[in-house]
Amino acid sequence: MSDQCLPIGHIQDILATLERLNRFKDVDTILDKLLFEARQISKADAGSIFLIEKDHLTFSYIQNDTLFTGNKGQAEQYTDFKIPIDQASIVGYTALSGDAIHIKDAYKISSDKPYSFNKEFDISAGYRTVSILSLPLKTIDSRLVGVMELINAKDPDGNFVPFSDYSQVSVPLFANNATMAIEKGIMNRELILRMMRMTELRDPKETGAHVQRVGAFSAEIYQRLAENRGVPAEEIKQYRDLIRLASMLHDIGKVGI
Repeated sequence: MSDQCLPIGHIQDILATLERLNRFKDVDTILDKLLFEARQISKADAGSIFLIEKDHLTFSYIQNDTLFTGNKGQAEQYTDFKIPIDQASIVGYTALSGDAIHIKDAYKISSDKPYSFNKEFDISAGYRTVSILSLPLKTIDSRLVGVMELINAKDPDGNFVPFSDYSQVSVPLFANNATMAIEKGIMNRELILRMMRMTELRDPKETGAHVQRVGAFSAEIYQRLAENRGVPAEEIKQYRDLIRLASMLHDIGKVGI
């Protein structure tokens, strides 16, 4: 199935989703939205995003409808979980080769493949990974930004099944065009952290970790308050994004003191 075979209506839906994604400024919000929309397109139960950092991949975002409560696929940060970019792991191989990988059953990967499936997460969480769609996230100039891994496509009855031909075409189309939003979010975050380093010259106790914690807490407080007041979900996402970035600048005035 080629991208020319995608119905025009589906392509328009993907473009509309990309337009909404590009409205966000913060990289965490962008990753959350990107992963959620990719899962909606492919009907995946779970997924994760790994970002490139030097010679390894950092486990940056995860969603799982089975393990996490609610239909939002609660996200968690795993800042210390890093995977080498090599052929041993599925995502490492994806990053190294630059090719998408579709695995119908993670527990039945052929022995002639250089990569293997790590069962530790399944065992510790009581989960069962079946199908995997792992694809590189590349910019327009083919620079690798990270890897997105979608897990367990679901049929209409909720059974875990292999990813459809449609998903294997539409998800890469969506993801590759979404990397511009990821890059923009990363640049915004780096700009704020550089400004915070200027603040550290005035107040050495001010650190990047503190700034990111304040941003995360402020965004979470706003979301809980907005949900309790019945604010529409799309509006919550948009303002949560802005509040996170704005709150990270709470001590920038120290530069001028």
